[in-house]
Amino acid sequence: MTTEVETKALVKAIRENASRLGLTWERRFGTVHSVRGLSLTVVLDGDGSGEDQTNNQTGGVSGAYVTCSSLIGQVPTGTRVAVDSVPPDAHFVTGVLSTNPAKLVAQQANGAAPLLGLAGATTTGPAGATSFTTAVSFGVTFPSIPFMPAPNINSGAGSTSGWNVRAISITTTGFTLFGFGASSTFSVSINWLAVINS
Repeated sequence: MTTEVETKALVKAIRENASRLGLTWERRFGTVHSVRGLSLTVVLDGDGSGEDQTNNQTGGVSGAYVTCSSLIGQVPTGTRVAVDSVPPDAHFVTGVLSTNPAKLVAQQANGAAPLLGLAGATTTGPAGATSFTTAVSFGVTFPSIPFMPAPNINSGAGSTSGWNVRAISITTTGFTLFGFGASSTFSVSINWLAVINS
């Protein structure tokens, strides 16, 4: 099993060689469809390029199916992964993502890949106020403080349309969701994403 430090060193070396040779890298995300040793078939998210198809065996998932080499060891079917690609057709699984912290903790305890990203949703809102804060726990510990693009209020109805949210006080274990707008009372789902930039 490759350790996190060894994986990072290997990915760094591959990227440096690719850069020296003028090759470009692209990081995309997807779901492991099948596993054969360290060779994985991954369905890339929302990708209409390559072999765009609907496969009834995957429950109608549409996207490019790519064969990847795992740089992080064994990865179970159904795992969300980060895929680094270099043209024309080299794909490497370099980390895992999860929307299920409990499952991720169990996978990491069994020697799974380092955590690269986590998505979630938190239901919260103001109570007759112009701002609010809500503490959010990731449920797992990132190896370093993640980057968090702007969270999204999952509604545009009523007074939510004039509100803004952002992640503040970000740590390796969680963050504070800060919302602000006109004095309102509502409770709404707010989506967020935390990603390690490697």
